[in-house]
Amino acid sequence: MKMNSKLIYLSASTIPSLSANSIHVIRMSDAFSRQGFDVTLLARKGKGVNDVRHYYGCVNQFKIKLFPTINLPGISFLTSVLYLLTILRARKAIFYGRDIPSLFICSILRKPFFYESHGVPHKWLLKYMEQKILKSTSLQGIIYISQALKGMYENDAKSIVLHDSADEPKSFDDMMILKGGNTFNAVYVGSLYPGRGTDLIYEMASRVPEVGFHLFGGTETEVTRNEEIVARLGLGNVYFYGYVAPSDVYKCRNSADVLLMPYQKKVMTINNASETSQYMSPLKMFEYMSSRKPIMSSNHEVLKEVLESGRNALLCDPNNVEEWVDSLKSLLDNKELCETLSENAYHDYKSEYTWDQRASRLAAFFE
Repeated sequence: MKMNSKLIYLSASTIPSLSANSIHVIRMSDAFSRQGFDVTLLARKGKGVNDVRHYYGCVNQFKIKLFPTINLPGISFLTSVLYLLTILRARKAIFYGRDIPSLFICSILRKPFFYESHGVPHKWLLKYMEQKILKSTSLQGIIYISQALKGMYENDAKSIVLHDSADEPKSFDDMMILKGGNTFNAVYVGSLYPGRGTDLIYEMASRVPEVGFHLFGGTETEVTRNEEIVARLGLGNVYFYGYVAPSDVYKCRNSADVLLMPYQKKVMTINNASETSQYMSPLKMFEYMSSRKPIMSSNHEVLKEVLESGRNALLCDPNNVEEWVDSLKSLLDNKELCETLSENAYHDYKSEYTWDQRASRLAAFFE
């Protein structure tokens, strides 16, 4: 790939926002810039942050074009139509992204494009658009975020499987000050809506009271609701911290003795838009692996594409709290096991799952 090749990154992300997909597109844009691409990221305009780059902790000065969101039920995807002028004006550019409506526009305009699939669309119009882009002669290749997701498609187009990734923490020494004064602390970073496993965390907290359970993330409403649940359960070892800016989240992970990823059998995206347990590639998993901390995770088959129980994580049945309790207790007084899991996960991350490696592989895929 030639240096300074123009790359138009088509996304449906709102920037800034609380969503993981906004982190993904910012991190990828940053990594593409380091590969020498002249990147322009198209996204929806969020609120509340003046310096987007500082908020997300990115370094490179790639271009970000933010557009107003059309907030009408069922047709918010029409925001992508606002990208039309940018798409039309771009010359000799690589069009790449995960936003089906804007890629559909590319297919109509016969602009060559690469489609990154993060899941099977469920709304009928998005399904229709995806069928059209998959059959388009302008489709240059498909990127899937897991082998399981690739297996859900029947398409002969050039393709590659690339899981999500993570950045190296700025430091392994910077930490959040944790509440409670516990000598062993389990940390969860992420959303608090259904499917993320908070109920399982509360079950563990009741059975292992000597461990502090610390939950970073969630909206104010979600945090309040969960604090009320914990109060009703009488749990004095569960603590909430609210949302933390992406640039500071590494400090939360650094504060942990173990990191929790207790996905339930059904995993819903924000606003219950879709169920992703069969094909997900959670950003959280790779951020955890980069943190040099032992990981306890649900044993979904798709997660086993990356995690191997007893080698780089401890995998447990999300319907069996006793498995989680036993696994947690096995870490309490076993520094050797903690170090083995941590170092193996970190080695796998460094070998396969950095944003720079992902961007480099995509650059080769674009050739």
